[in-house]
Amino acid sequence: MRIGIVIALAAVLAMPCYAARRITVEEFEQTLASCKAAHQSDASIARQLSAMELTERLSSARLERLKAGLPGIKARTALLALADSSVFLDPPAAEITNASAPDADTLNRMMASIVNYVNTTLQHLPNFFATREMTSFESQPPQLTLRSKATVTYRNGEEVVEKANEKSGSDQLRTQKLVTHGVFGPILSIVLKDALTGSIRWCRWETGTNGAAAVILFAVPLEKSHYSIGSICHDISCVSIKFTSNDQRSMDVETVEPVAYHGEIAFDPTSGAILRITVVAEIPLECVNLAGVLKAVHEGSEIVTHNDIFVEYGAVEIGGKSYICPVRSVSLLTEYTPPNYNDIPQRLLNDVVFRQYRRFGSEVRMLTPDTIEPVGNP
Repeated sequence: MRIGIVIALAAVLAMPCYAARRITVEEFEQTLASCKAAHQSDASIARQLSAMELTERLSSARLERLKAGLPGIKARTALLALADSSVFLDPPAAEITNASAPDADTLNRMMASIVNYVNTTLQHLPNFFATREMTSFESQPPQLTLRSKATVTYRNGEEVVEKANEKSGSDQLRTQKLVTHGVFGPILSIVLKDALTGSIRWCRWETGTNGAAAVILFAVPLEKSHYSIGSICHDISCVSIKFTSNDQRSMDVETVEPVAYHGEIAFDPTSGAILRITVVAEIPLECVNLAGVLKAVHEGSEIVTHNDIFVEYGAVEIGGKSYICPVRSVSLLTEYTPPNYNDIPQRLLNDVVFRQYRRFGSEVRMLTPDTIEPVGNP
C-alpha cells in the first residue's frame, strides 16, 4: 500500500524573492490590537498582514478568536493565509509545557494507545457526508484565487468529492490548481504504519484546548515509504495530492516515485486520539545540480522538491454519536513549470474546513412496546 501524491506542476524548496516582516505570535497579536485601537480600515489591515510572516504556529483557537475581531473579509482572508503558512512551525514557547519527557516504557504505552485508537477509529467510522469549504491562494504574498464549497462522501473507506460550487477571488473564475483527497482515513493508518517501521522519537508536551497534548516526531526512509509522487498526464494545470490505501494506480498517473518523508503527530496521551498530523515530503537532492540550479530529470518534465500537508482533528457528531474526524487541513507547495525552471516559483496554498457532518443514508429509530407512548385516550 502506498500514499500516492499525484502532481502535474513542479514544486521547489526555493521561495520567491519576497521580503516579509517576521513576527512572533505575541507580537502579531499586539500589532492587531494596535490596528483595532487606531480604527484602521479592512483594506489597510489586510495590506499589513500580507507583508508579515509568522515565526511560530498560530493555533486554530487563536485564529478564530483573532478573526472575530477583524473589521472585514479582506483582513480575515489575509489572516487565514498567514495562519495557514505557520501550521508547520513550532508553537510559541508559552504553549510548550516544562513537564518531563516520558520514559521509554511510558512512550511505548502511548504508542500502543495510538495504534489501538487508529485501528478502532477507522473500523468504526460510519459512512457520512460532510461539507468541505476550501480557500485557495497563490503566490507570495498569498493572493486569494478561489473559494469553493463541496460535499464530501465517505463510504466504505473511500472518499468522493462532488463537483464544487466555486467562487474565484477575482472577477474571472480561475482553475483550481491544488486538490487534496483522502484525509479522512488513509493518512492516519498509512503514516502510522510507516512511522512504526521508520523512526519515532519524543518531541514535547503542548497545552491544548482540552488539556496537555503529547507530540512525537517521525521519519520514514525511502525504502520504508508508502508516500509517492507522480504526474498527471492528461491535465498539466492541476496538482492533486491523494492519499490511497492500495496499490492501484489511476490511468491518469504517468509516473509514480516513492519519497522519504517526516512529520509530527500530536495526540491525547490518555486515549491516544490523534489531534494533529503533519507530513513533509523529502525530495531527492539529485533534483538540484551542484550549482544550485534546478534541472529536470527528463527534458520538459516537472520537478517536485517540496510539499507539506497538515490535518487537524476534532470531535464531531454523526447520527447522534461523537466521532473524531478532520476539521481542518492545509496543503502547501511551490511550483516551477518548464521550460523556465529558474523563474520565480509559484506558491500554492489550500485551506480546507470540514463542517456539517451527517450520516450517509436514512436514520431509523427502533421503538419497542415499552418505549411506545399512547396517543390520546384509549
